[in-house]
Amino acid sequence: MAVAVSACGTVTSQTGTSAYIAPGKFDVYTCSDIGERTQIVQKRKDELEQLMGRASGGSGGGIVNTIAYQAEYQQSRDELAELSRASADKQCASKSQWSSGRAVF
Repeated sequence: MAVAVSACGTVTSQTGTSAYIAPGKFDVYTCSDIGERTQIVQKRKDELEQLMGRASGGSGGGIVNTIAYQAEYQQSRDELAELSRASADKQCASKSQWSSGRAVF
């Protein structure tokens, strides 16, 4: 019985985005707003990765990571995925190294 009930509350990679970020949250953002927000969230995600790496080196690091950092880290990953989706939906220009910077009409 407990296994059946606990399975109802699991978050998978497919439902993870909706668990932390509302779908369509960034639909009202302009391309420049999406770019700015992406930089902010990416910077915080990088900081969290560094903090998690430092914490995992000590005793009880896994517990510290789970309690202190894991939820915010997952939220930042999901937010970046939603920002990427919103950027693609709006056909925002990409600053990728593989992007030519040319528009195709």
